[in-house]
Amino acid sequence: MSERDLPEELVLYILDLCFELPSEDFLRFPTPDGARKNPSRNADILLVSRRWLRIGSPLLFASLRLSDPEHAISVARQLKNNPGLGSVICDVRIEGDCGDDLGSVLALTPNIQRLYVALDQKNNARAEGLRRALPYINPREVFIMDMTRMLRAFPLFPWGRGMRADEAMAAVEHVIAGHWSELQCVHLGPCNEVTPSLSQALERANAARAQRSSPALRIKRQRASVGIQ
Repeated sequence: MSERDLPEELVLYILDLCFELPSEDFLRFPTPDGARKNPSRNADILLVSRRWLRIGSPLLFASLRLSDPEHAISVARQLKNNPGLGSVICDVRIEGDCGDDLGSVLALTPNIQRLYVALDQKNNARAEGLRRALPYINPREVFIMDMTRMLRAFPLFPWGRGMRADEAMAAVEHVIAGHWSELQCVHLGPCNEVTPSLSQALERANAARAQRSSPALRIKRQRASVGIQ
């Protein structure tokens, strides 16, 4: 029997087992006592045939990690060339500067449920890009990791207290306060603080939620791992 004889339902089941990546693993925070290991999925199995590539590609996109402008450009191109592929993306992890095409990616991912965003002082230069991109989505949960604060604990990163991700964080606070109506929970990573500006954003969001008779946002500070609601 060749792979062409396998029913598509069976191929999909096999690939789903190979690519299964629980949200709690994909969205786990790093901790000061040890860097997070990025879980990986072996996509080489899709090279078996074009049929397997067609069947399995949506499974790979269910959890999307973006970390640099070149990757964001590539993903935006794939989403534009494959209508409907963006609709399968549920979890997005943004780490680092993703450039101007971050908005192009998020505009094509209407069903994002959970967003992880790691910020450091380098993101400040792209704060306006974040401010434009983030309103395209409306997640139920957001995971915020202030890498600048955490890396101060390591002597290899001589970042003083003047090194902050305030402008990038302000872009996230902006959408929490006025755009993310479906948001239910804010997860704060190790070393993150509820700053006065974040507190104000949460108050504005909760005021709007009260008008809709929706429950207040839940705030969870994480130390080692996260639990998905």
